[in-house]
Amino acid sequence: MVATFILWACGDSSSGPSTLDEDEVAALCPESGRGTFIDKRDGHEYHYTTIGNQVWMAEDLAYEKKYYNEDGSELTDLCDSVSCRCFITPFKDRYPSIAFEDSLCPEGWHIPSNDEIDELMENVGGYEIAGHILKSKSGWGNVNPDEESNGTDGCGFNLKPDWTVFSEYDFSGIEKDYYGSFMSNTHIPDSSSYSEDRDGNRYYHDIFYTHMFYSRSDTVARVGETYYLVDRIRCIKD
Repeated sequence: MVATFILWACGDSSSGPSTLDEDEVAALCPESGRGTFIDKRDGHEYHYTTIGNQVWMAEDLAYEKKYYNEDGSELTDLCDSVSCRCFITPFKDRYPSIAFEDSLCPEGWHIPSNDEIDELMENVGGYEIAGHILKSKSGWGNVNPDEESNGTDGCGFNLKPDWTVFSEYDFSGIEKDYYGSFMSNTHIPDSSSYSEDRDGNRYYHDIFYTHMFYSRSDTVARVGETYYLVDRIRCIKD
């Protein structure tokens, strides 16, 4: 892949900057609403947490999703090993019968829509401060030694940082532990990115919205991007 376009969109902000206190968090995200379940497809055990009226995975989806040709052979030019973050949108002009969202989440769960993510953010205080509660208690990089970068993980969502590449060729641009994200199933209208193979053929991808978290801020931003055409997924219960 040699070309990836990135489209940025502003994140929503639904309330003021005051974070929830301990009692409010306890009422919103009770310990009794947390637990584990088994993905019957591969036996993987996931933690989940309840936030308001929603039940979320408390960790990233780690299902190995493979795509196949009509003759049963494996598609090798798509991401064939989906481990925690490697989800690539199929080339919609080359494989129109493949729906990106199909069968990724376990039975009874699905990739969240923008509206469902809006509800999550509103529940924990709004986009301006949601990272304070949703980010994990450790792992987020800080530029200055005395800088607070981690979250409280008050609701057990446990959103961890990841690495981000801002160029497909210049790996000096890798940023570790400063960004985290998970995507929605909502497409950006009338938008796509393309990749080129070595013969110059272009293959187009739908662009989905994703939600970015930052080590130096509690703000969460909704963006449209394909960073290497991969992203993390947090499934929400049907």
